[in-house]
Amino acid sequence: MKISINKTTGKWDADVKPSYIIDVTNNDSTLLLYGKPLLLDSSAFSPEKFSKLRNIKFTDLIPRLTGDCFFLETKNGEIINFAVDFYGHCRMYMNEISEDIFISNDLYSLPQQTDPDLDWFQIFYFLNWDHTWCGGTFYKKIHLLTPTKVYKLINNEVIEGYLKMPKPRYKNIKDAITEVLFALSGEGKAPLMMLSGGLDSMHIASIAKNNEVNLHYVTGEIKDLVLDDNLKDQSGVQKIAELYNLDINYIEVKIKDFYDKWQGKLDDLLPFEYKDGRLWIYMASYAQENGYEILMSGQNADAIYNYSYTNDTSIKEVFKMLIKSYFKPGKMTFSERLQKTGLNEYIMRLFSTDKILQKVLDHNHYSKFFKLIWKSINKDLPLTRENYIAHYAVKGNGYPKTIGLFVSEAANENGKKFYTEKLTSEFEKLIALYDKKTYKTGRELLLMSKLSGYCQGEDQRAITEACRLNGISSFQIYTSAPVLPQYNNLRLGIKDIFRPKYKTYREVNENGLMQERKSINKETNSKNTVNASQVWQIIYNILDHKLDFTECIIYATKAMDESGMVDIEELNSVMEKDIGIKMRVAWFGLSLKKMGNTC
Repeated sequence: MKISINKTTGKWDADVKPSYIIDVTNNDSTLLLYGKPLLLDSSAFSPEKFSKLRNIKFTDLIPRLTGDCFFLETKNGEIINFAVDFYGHCRMYMNEISEDIFISNDLYSLPQQTDPDLDWFQIFYFLNWDHTWCGGTFYKKIHLLTPTKVYKLINNEVIEGYLKMPKPRYKNIKDAITEVLFALSGEGKAPLMMLSGGLDSMHIASIAKNNEVNLHYVTGEIKDLVLDDNLKDQSGVQKIAELYNLDINYIEVKIKDFYDKWQGKLDDLLPFEYKDGRLWIYMASYAQENGYEILMSGQNADAIYNYSYTNDTSIKEVFKMLIKSYFKPGKMTFSERLQKTGLNEYIMRLFSTDKILQKVLDHNHYSKFFKLIWKSINKDLPLTRENYIAHYAVKGNGYPKTIGLFVSEAANENGKKFYTEKLTSEFEKLIALYDKKTYKTGRELLLMSKLSGYCQGEDQRAITEACRLNGISSFQIYTSAPVLPQYNNLRLGIKDIFRPKYKTYREVNENGLMQERKSINKETNSKNTVNASQVWQIIYNILDHKLDFTECIIYATKAMDESGMVDIEELNSVMEKDIGIKMRVAWFGLSLKKMGNTC
């Protein structure tokens, strides 16, 4: 799909016809929808229901639909608004050249400038975290249209606006998930649900079983490597299959063949993220080959909830670890002891509770205890609302993240200063949105920032692109119209510190799943397993053979050297010890090579 728009006249052209059209009666505009929506609110999408929305506003429509959709609003034949779907299932690139805007779901079909200006903040962000932030790319003039935003043509310029979170419609998250499952499984072939062995997909499977919802299940078994995480996942899948008498489709996954499963298009589909999607591409291929139209997962639950993966640690256990850590011999500071034992995670969760979050955002208020803890953990970092959001409320499961390994070790002083200032400005934008009442609560601020940043990258994008490549629909239950707003209404408190996602924990515990997961975690690792770094090295070797990563790294290091913000000697040292960063440097270089940069 490709659309061109003239900013001066608003005139436009598209190479495909819209899937659905609404003529809005109250303002003489026309709403055009491209793609395949799956839900309208909590009901299965239907053209009949859609056509009845004659008086709806463009900005009200988008958060009510879930699916891979692109939206346009026109008036008198001219475009006035456009947007991608609210929940991050759609991908569209935008490039502005002179008076024209070009939008496409294929980056390399866009008209390109010769040697486009590089966006070093986004490049550094990617090299730290394996994806870019909030609609950015490696190039200043090329953008990803961002979920939660609407793009308006005003006075010959593209102006970004912010969409609002829909109001919660259910008493709890479980009821919302139940409604979604019924809607998607009502007609035709049942959706295919990916089971990972984790508690979020287990939770969905238990809700489906208890409500007699017809779902089919699939999981991937890695056959050419013995990977400990995959073994534990398979053990979890087996236990829930036995508990609920589920019929599971097991797919043989071979790491050595994963790139071929992407049909040689991984680098085209994920040019600004690095995720190999080695399991998901196999499951998407299986779904397509067996006639499924929808592939579902429990992805994003940890990120949206903000507190970490579901686990069970009692207050008593935490205090025991705390005392043991404090009195343990050695020269480490108490802060270093907290970091080493992981106890700092519990302190961070304490300061992410809604009570403290609102107190800081509304009053910029910090107790003496708060200041003491901050100083012990964050040392020289000033205590501001922006840094609070960065370290406590957003922390590891939200974005934008803090400085990161690449910048801390490979960037020179100019690079560190540049990146830190830009990162701070991103947090200032979040605080400004709250102060302007664009988002009314701290929880809403975090949820919306995650949709615009976190869910743009990471696993979400690899799943959606794997599905799109195979001509099927991806559906992430926790980021869908009925379910996500429930998190906005979910208050986080003391219980969540020790049992993250407490309400989910309580439900899975009632169904006996927590005990099953505990027993899995206690299982002894196989002596022949490979660790994550070894897997990354294997994948790097595969991609090096297919894409010539050696040459790609030359492209990347030349550009970084010319930027004046990277110490190339230190960069080479970092790449030697961290295969993940080496992979991302090569991925960046691959993009430069494909965009026609000179080496």
